[in-house]
Amino acid sequence: GDLEASHVHLQFVAWFPSKEGGRVARCMTRRLPVAPSKPAYLRGVDSSVAAILAAKKAALDAQSGSVGPKEACARVEARVLDVADVFTPRDPDSGVLHDPFPRELGGFAEAMYHLLRGPMLGTLAGHEDERAAMRQLFLGAGEAMARSMLVPRLYVWRGGDAFEEVPPADLALRSVDVLVLDHG
Repeated sequence: GDLEASHVHLQFVAWFPSKEGGRVARCMTRRLPVAPSKPAYLRGVDSSVAAILAAKKAALDAQSGSVGPKEACARVEARVLDVADVFTPRDPDSGVLHDPFPRELGGFAEAMYHLLRGPMLGTLAGHEDERAAMRQLFLGAGEAMARSMLVPRLYVWRGGDAFEEVPPADLALRSVDVLVLDHG
């Protein structure tokens, strides 16, 4: 059920190797506020960070011998559907979703689209060895680099030294401009 408290306490344990060859445990406890409603929760989510975390989990799954790339794709699709099911209102009569995804998580949905079709999990171009190398680079990348690897930036060049960022949806409308795709 729903949590009535205004705060919750979360406890994490991290294990580190010691100089002597053993392991040292570090226990951390944090008091976090609880969102009073789904819209308040969605306002507090950074969709770009959530997308990077989900993509890194998918990359780990794809690299795993027990899961593999195909199952990793299926898991990403299932998680996106889970998020839509939890946060998208349904029509009371038919049970059909009103909107495919919450507007606040649009960046997350776009990133998952690119993840499934891009160079890490997509099968449109490249060899599996190239995709495995991309996943390995992505796993080691920081937030800014991971974001640009996950969701490419499209720039238009109209001469000189100025580039203008345009949405990828504008690609078909730019027949005379030079376009540059930055994918990390």
